[in-house]
Amino acid sequence: NNRLEQLANLSCLVLTNNRLEQLSEVDNLAAGCAGSLTSLSLVGNPVVRRQHYRLYVIHKLPNLKELDFSKVKASERKESERLFKSAAGKLMAADVEAESKTFTPGEDSTNPLAKFTPEQRAQARAAIAAATTPEDVDRIERQLKAGIVPTVKAAPPPAPPP
Repeated sequence: NNRLEQLANLSCLVLTNNRLEQLSEVDNLAAGCAGSLTSLSLVGNPVVRRQHYRLYVIHKLPNLKELDFSKVKASERKESERLFKSAAGKLMAADVEAESKTFTPGEDSTNPLAKFTPEQRAQARAAIAAATTPEDVDRIERQLKAGIVPTVKAAPPPAPPP
């Protein structure tokens, strides 16, 4: 609690390229510096790929003027407010709260490959190496977190000659 009090006057925070994955981690920031934080960068963190990430952060940090080096627009504030007054927004907020309470002591949450055999790890690494789009990377990440060994997507067959 004392550490959060030390953040009370923080106005700019750059957490670029860290391992922030959960929207609940934004809640922790909001608890400490929601009133003073005006500029925040979470670029390069897995959390930025979450659905409604930007709207969630704007909702939780109402004084934010800049997020990820981009100005927070009035239209985004209105959209954020509208979303979090809706049933969908309330459900999302409940999901975020639940994800913050799903820590299992002793579980290695930082390395999804830890529970795989060496062969499965090699297969996962091959799938990662073969990924060509952000969507592929997101799919593989979801599979790994769910304990599923991803497979290398087969290349589409070549087009027949004309």
